[in-house]
Amino acid sequence: MPKKSIFVLSILFLFLVVNTMAYADISNDRMSIGGIKIGDNSQKVIKLFGEPKSTIKKTQYNSDTQKDYEFKKLYYDDTFEVYCDDDIVTRVILSGKNEITTFDGIKIGDSKEQMIKKYGKKCAEIPEDGPQTEDTETVYVYEGEKLPNQERTHLYFTIKRNIIKHIEMYNW
Repeated sequence: MPKKSIFVLSILFLFLVVNTMAYADISNDRMSIGGIKIGDNSQKVIKLFGEPKSTIKKTQYNSDTQKDYEFKKLYYDDTFEVYCDDDIVTRVILSGKNEITTFDGIKIGDSKEQMIKKYGKKCAEIPEDGPQTEDTETVYVYEGEKLPNQERTHLYFTIKRNIIKHIEMYNW
């Protein structure tokens, strides 16, 4: 076999190994923010956090299922939002300092080291496009376990200067 073919196969193998190891499977019982899990209904969110400051509702057509569904955003403030499709939580966003934490107690303002201590080093690490500086934001993505007939839940942290600036959980 020519050296070039061996080199190409080695690169391909390395690429496949890295891609299959990009995420750690975090148990789904740990995939929550503020006690909310993907798949909960909006009434649970309201029970935990009270009535939102505002709610945005709209109906959208889903070409995959060939039917309409109701999209709802529960807006609590500039730091906390919950998105629902047909009243089921599909996304939770923390984008500013507050006391809401992940299941493992990680919140906005915590360090990258605290996050890694709780969730591990095995995750997808996605740097911001462009030149890398100390102000570059990097996203660290962790995946929930794969369950039959269910999308994986993703938990991601945006880090800048070693500090968590944004936390998001979603399953699409």
